[in-house]
Amino acid sequence: MPTREPMWYAAGAASIDREGGPLARRLLGAARLAWPTLALDLQRLTLAPGQYAVSPGERPIHDPRWQATGPDDLVLLLVEAAHPVLTVDGVPFASDGVPRLVHASAISRGLAWPDDAEPGEVTVALARRAAPSEVLDRPRRSPRAFV
Repeated sequence: MPTREPMWYAAGAASIDREGGPLARRLLGAARLAWPTLALDLQRLTLAPGQYAVSPGERPIHDPRWQATGPDDLVLLLVEAAHPVLTVDGVPFASDGVPRLVHASAISRGLAWPDDAEPGEVTVALARRAAPSEVLDRPRRSPRAFV
């Protein structure tokens, strides 16, 4: 089972400035020019061989529950890991910790942690424009586990 650390969900810029770590602040800096209010979903896991950081099924990044980001909009995606942990539109997404803009309609699919690798730390982060009513400004624990 992947271990979980607190993740932010729907954090506003003030909370990220005040309580976010360096990674959250890096995403805030990349998004600040485009979005006055943003939602940040930041997940940190330790994966063992064969485990997934994100769902292994193909699905659009966009969630229809999002109020201020449509499927044609851009979102920021960031992955930090020793191995690729997801594909975007069929291409392995860089795991170098650099935030990249992708279309919300892009199709993502999780990749398993390699069978011949030691367990490793993985960070997956998504930042998007948010409606003020979506900003909860609190850390939470992720209930998700993809195995």
